[in-house]
Amino acid sequence: MNSNLRKEILMPIVVSVAMIGCKDSSSNPGALLDVPQGTYAYIARDTTGVPVVCGWLAIALSDTGRVSGSWHLQALQFQTGYGPQVGEGELRGSIVDTTLHVNLNPQWKDNNVFLSGRFDSASYSGQWRWVSYIGVTNVGSFTAVKK
Repeated sequence: MNSNLRKEILMPIVVSVAMIGCKDSSSNPGALLDVPQGTYAYIARDTTGVPVVCGWLAIALSDTGRVSGSWHLQALQFQTGYGPQVGEGELRGSIVDTTLHVNLNPQWKDNNVFLSGRFDSASYSGQWRWVSYIGVTNVGSFTAVKK
């Protein structure tokens, strides 16, 4: 079987399986199960658009533009290459105009996942970057919708 045809057939199956447990039956593609009210339902995708991580972010803004909070994320089955954005932890960052820059691993000097994107009271979306000692190790997109 040709690799492009195999990809066209397998990709929808992999995405469907990966989203089980992360997506509810509503029409909102970013809606996740068991996401606490007031947090942001998060889905990270690889460069081909395949979901690799899901969960939620709790984001608190200060008057000075500093951001703090926590995250609770899980890897989706059969996915790799997303870096240390699984489990739970504290986040730190800053907001400039409508762009929010977040470090999911602020206590680490290396092996970090950074989120950067457009932020408003209803959503946060943009690019995630996994940066290790060799530099940018992987990238993808993310969306986070306030519950």
